[in-house]
Amino acid sequence: MRVPLFPLLGLACLGCSGPEADTGTPDTDVDTDTDTDVDDPCEAGGNVDGHVTVVEGCASSPPPEVAFWTVQDGVTPCGGSDTGGSDWKDQRVGSVLVEDDDFHAWLDEDRYAVTALWQKGYGCTGFQTFPETCAEVELVLDWYTGDWAPYLYLYPERPTRVRVGLGDPERVTLSDPPYPDTGWTVRAFPDGRIETPEGERDFLFYEIALDPTRFQYDEGWCVEGRHAQASIEAALVDWGFLPTEVGDFAGFWDGEFPEADLLTVYPQVGATYPIRLDPRPDHFLRVEFVLEAGCRDVTPPGIEPMPRQGFHAAEWGLVLLDPLAQPGALVPTWM
Repeated sequence: MRVPLFPLLGLACLGCSGPEADTGTPDTDVDTDTDTDVDDPCEAGGNVDGHVTVVEGCASSPPPEVAFWTVQDGVTPCGGSDTGGSDWKDQRVGSVLVEDDDFHAWLDEDRYAVTALWQKGYGCTGFQTFPETCAEVELVLDWYTGDWAPYLYLYPERPTRVRVGLGDPERVTLSDPPYPDTGWTVRAFPDGRIETPEGERDFLFYEIALDPTRFQYDEGWCVEGRHAQASIEAALVDWGFLPTEVGDFAGFWDGEFPEADLLTVYPQVGATYPIRLDPRPDHFLRVEFVLEAGCRDVTPPGIEPMPRQGFHAAEWGLVLLDPLAQPGALVPTWM
């Protein structure tokens, strides 16, 4: 008997606090074959036989379900791309429940990836299905950290319809307006106003689960904890962020900034994770700041201001490494 794929239930918000995510239109069940005389390639039923391994410390239990995505031809599944490039996913096809660390499904012949985001763990692995064979899949759930409150600003030269796609949509844990599967489609204005289906915004807000191994830890600065926020705000000015954008950073983090005697700040300049903007801006200033408790031996970063002309966009964010991170604790009061 075939095991159907169930519509996704918003993996990114399972076990997290904050407003309920908009899951959009439920996925169509990909298993439409009602024949019951098809031999199951896998002993447990279906043609995908999967097992979830949870790395110690990232989650207290396996995820309740896993999601399946088709993979574009010629690309490696579970990877990222630079701004303006294409992502590895074709489409999300559904999800199945995890029972006793295992999952099973019927999938058409194709290239796939299976993903899960649960508590402080994230996993993604690629595989392929073939006729009359069993695809044996091992999904390892490893720990992640979160990019807290990235603010994304858009400044076209004239009122423009802009599509915004996050390269890792399954990792989004919080967003305003709600982030749909197909990405945001908004109307942006030269003064920074953004019209969305949920009303006007000055920026697009989201939080996303990230693999901390993707960051650089060679350049940065060591600072007393009580001066860390001010040092970041000064760096934002030096990189070319506008006064209103620096003010938004201060407004969000005043009273919420993590406490520590000493902190090391590692600025991440550029495409820490993929964002696709269509049309593509002439200039895109992106700086995420990774914070770690303690003082590390680092090289001061070279700071070069970015031109703020033509169609330009900007984004800042803050990443808190354990034990500074407190998932679900920093939810803006205006959401």
